[in-house]
Amino acid sequence: MPFSLSATTHIFTKSDIVGVQQVVAKLAGDEAQIELIQQHLQEIQAQQ
Repeated sequence: MPFSLSATTHIFTKSDIVGVQQVVAKLAGDEAQIELIQQHLQEIQAQQ
């Protein structure tokens, strides 16, 4: 993963149809981690 696992929290929610993954920076102002999270999730989405 391109972002720090210790600086983020992963939240997985499962429904009857799909699963949702959220990744949240532990520090709201951590712009570097937020950018890395967004890039990573966009790459995963593009693979679908």
